[in-house]
Amino acid sequence: METHKTIGILSDTHLHSRRKSLPSQVFTAFSDCDLIFHAGDILDMDVIKTLGEIAPTFAVAGNNDPPELLHELGDIQYCSVNNFRVTLCHGHQGKGTAVQNIFALSKRVKADLFIFGHSHKPMIHQQNGIWFINPGSPTLKRMEPFFSVVKLHLISGEIQPELIRW
Repeated sequence: METHKTIGILSDTHLHSRRKSLPSQVFTAFSDCDLIFHAGDILDMDVIKTLGEIAPTFAVAGNNDPPELLHELGDIQYCSVNNFRVTLCHGHQGKGTAVQNIFALSKRVKADLFIFGHSHKPMIHQQNGIWFINPGSPTLKRMEPFFSVVKLHLISGEIQPELIRW
């Protein structure tokens, strides 16, 4: 029997001494999540511990993370959730943009869902049966008009992503 899973996805929190906590919108959006994925550029492991108080949290290190986070988390993770194969990485690995790097990775790695960050630009895209999800950033929107995270519903053999922005 397949169960409904709700997954919170975020990336590029860049929490350091100038910005010490996640915005309240993250806690509200993820309050009913079964799992949380963080796609890197965390900067401080306390972010993962805080998210872990909401739901079990899986994370990878990004290009701005210190060596100790890279050592502890690695820069790519593979897992399966509700029979969907998931690849989690930051998206900086390669010579192109985050999207180019992820599309290249999708040719080498079999997955149903690629979660990445790096660009701070939210993207929900399905191509050839594969989902590509970048949640944007809840703390550093750069040139985007809004902060964002993604909430992913895995139900009845389907992936149903939801962009949450503010």
